[in-house]
Amino acid sequence: METAEKFRNDMINLGFFNEATPTFQAFSEQHFTIFMDRRCLEIIKRAKELICLPYLELAEVGSGEEISEETIIQYREAFGKVMPKSLGAYDSVYPVLLQLPKCTVSKSTVDLLELIFSVLTDAVSTTNEKLSARLILTVRNVLRLFELTAPPIFYNNCYYICHRLMLLPFSVLKSVDKQSEKYTNFRPILSESLWKLRDIAADMLEQTIRQCRRDITIMLAKDDLFVKIDDGERYDETKNVLNACLKHVKNISNLLRSVLAEMVYSQTMANIVSFLMDSLCDVILKMEDIRSVDADISAVMLEELLTQLLPIFTINGRSSLHEICSTSYFRTKEIVFCLKGSLQSIDDRWCSAKGPLAQWLQPNEIRTLIKALFMNTEQRRQLLDSIF
Repeated sequence: METAEKFRNDMINLGFFNEATPTFQAFSEQHFTIFMDRRCLEIIKRAKELICLPYLELAEVGSGEEISEETIIQYREAFGKVMPKSLGAYDSVYPVLLQLPKCTVSKSTVDLLELIFSVLTDAVSTTNEKLSARLILTVRNVLRLFELTAPPIFYNNCYYICHRLMLLPFSVLKSVDKQSEKYTNFRPILSESLWKLRDIAADMLEQTIRQCRRDITIMLAKDDLFVKIDDGERYDETKNVLNACLKHVKNISNLLRSVLAEMVYSQTMANIVSFLMDSLCDVILKMEDIRSVDADISAVMLEELLTQLLPIFTINGRSSLHEICSTSYFRTKEIVFCLKGSLQSIDDRWCSAKGPLAQWLQPNEIRTLIKALFMNTEQRRQLLDSIF
């Protein structure tokens, strides 16, 4: 800011500006949000560059001290003293409990942490509460980015290693006699490493998927999600929940699409999207009484959600949502049909257990849905008797 003000004064002296020209301080305060957004965006961009860097450069971190037993008295004495400010991972002046054992990590991760702590330091030192909150939120987003991006890259690394190892007989070992001792010495590499790397990679990706499913479960943990949604406030609450789930899934999609192979990406997203659709279906099927107005609005909401999920599986201009998530997708479509339909249309679609309704929904699920949607009439009784 001092440099900017010096530039303004120089321009005034040269006659290009005058005293009426706003100061850069006044300009920045007026357009503070723009500068703040750009700064946060640059932090995210730099963080993504570091997260996506290959693990070529390594760095040694930790104090290097041997772990020793410390008594409660020693800890009490240590914590009773004034601790120096932590400046990094080399805090050997701290008790063993607070020391990081000596280990090796990627240089990019060290740089990422330096970036994070630099941002957090600025967040603490600034007097602008709005800027502080935005910087802290940016750090949270960076960590979330790391959580979602690092596991897929590690997954790719493992499978790349496996791929190269599997091709050893066609590359390095191509000219080696299979009966020779030299060839025999290579066998432990192929027999031990391949399955271990595959298991580690699969477990890493499964952990990411499980976390995403837990996040969706938490978002949908709202009582009476599709009840009385003709009320404006209730409608907005339900719509916000669905939008939050959709945004979460899209964020994951955007991160994984640029990292994983198409097949792995499709299968990973299919697991997450299928879980979302199945969870919404369970919410509808557990309802004991569904008003006609709630049924109509719920059907529209679910149809819009399905439409917005299509681009997630669009590869080469074609969406494969109905193929890769067929069971969950068509179950949702059939539930939407029941929410919009009449007793006669449901009977026609059931078609004596030969129609599409019977293919994707269980008889007890259809009976539960009919009981929740329609009044107890003779037509309803006859339809329920025919579904078994």
